[in-house]
Amino acid sequence: MIADKLPLTLDKNGAGKLTIDKVPTANKPQELLLEATYSDPNGEVQTIRSTHNLWPAGVIAGIKTEGWVSANKKIKFQALALDLSGKAQAEVPLEVKAVARIVTTSRKRMVGGFYTYDNKTETKELGTVCSGKSDSRGLLLCETKLGEPGEVELIVSAKDNAGNSVQAASSVYVTKQGELWFGGENHDRMDLLPEKKSYQPGDTAKFQVRMPFRFATALVAVEREGILHTEVVQLNGQDPTISLKIQDGWGPNVYVSVLALRGRLREVPWYSFFTWGYKAPREWWTSFWVEGREYVAPTALVDLSKPAFRLGLAEIRVGTKAHQLDVSVKADKESYAVRSQAKVTITGQTAQWPAGRQRRSGAGCGGPGAAGADAQQHLEPARRHVATPLLGRANRHRTNGDHWPAPLWPQGRAGRRRRWAQQHP
Repeated sequence: MIADKLPLTLDKNGAGKLTIDKVPTANKPQELLLEATYSDPNGEVQTIRSTHNLWPAGVIAGIKTEGWVSANKKIKFQALALDLSGKAQAEVPLEVKAVARIVTTSRKRMVGGFYTYDNKTETKELGTVCSGKSDSRGLLLCETKLGEPGEVELIVSAKDNAGNSVQAASSVYVTKQGELWFGGENHDRMDLLPEKKSYQPGDTAKFQVRMPFRFATALVAVEREGILHTEVVQLNGQDPTISLKIQDGWGPNVYVSVLALRGRLREVPWYSFFTWGYKAPREWWTSFWVEGREYVAPTALVDLSKPAFRLGLAEIRVGTKAHQLDVSVKADKESYAVRSQAKVTITGQTAQWPAGRQRRSGAGCGGPGAAGADAQQHLEPARRHVATPLLGRANRHRTNGDHWPAPLWPQGRAGRRRRWAQQHP
């Protein structure tokens, strides 16, 4: 709170002005909430409020990374500079710095023999990775190399003509350069983050699996009103990502779940190489270096080497462009008189069928149109063959070729006599 119970007197026009001097400065946008209390003519106390944006500078900075879920040493990103109205700003000094975040996790023993995770986050400055001025589009295209594995936060700074600076940040994850660690939690859930919120059929969706394991076997399921797709994949701590091909029938949204399972950790002594390691040296080295270091002998109270699992769930939106029908309606005139006929052309278009291959149909407005007349002509022969009227007087034709409706005869003996008399005069 920067101001409280400041008096304000309204003028004859019902307006008042107030100056707030002590507004704290910051290098990121803030919201200023204003609330005013007054008494209405009835003596009741009323409260009004409004929200305003406080910008630290005359420009707005932004940054966009490509493939933040899994990036190699070389990453590409774009820095952006806009004015307060959202238009691109040229010749704005931009500077991008990189900060690595390292999470260290340890397990503490609590009262009763239980264990809990203790996470500690450290930051490491990687220096300036890109600098320059924005072009006519307000962009600064950058490409840099990052040798630090794990989460790297890119922070862009922009300055206006008065020297005020503003910052924006985005994170990327450098994989295949070392193991990624997201910290451990005291439950069986984990975060599953999609690279984008929406995809189109045919695209490949990437998900980041934030599991606390170096290796795991994962069951991937796509669900919505039932299970649509399942597969089993192997996850590696150096690149804990999965890829899914988006199918046509997954729209408008699906839920992707990942159940990561790590088997029991076993003791792998060095002399086990002479018993079974020489048959599979690579598997033995992985077991010796990973499982052997993490193995903890079970006790009477707790077993830290037992199998463990984590479950993550994420929702993505899938486009339904292939099932959408774009309909356009076009009239032959812009205006019509009362009781006049209008010829309207209706065109339907889908993704598989372009506009040139669509059928067009006409509809009559204010009377039978061209399509209505065609439909009437096609229905006339069908109407003549729906039912054949009785012979005699009932088999009389109209001038346009239609039949008069057949008379309704009474049922029973009297009806049969009457019909026989009409057929045999």
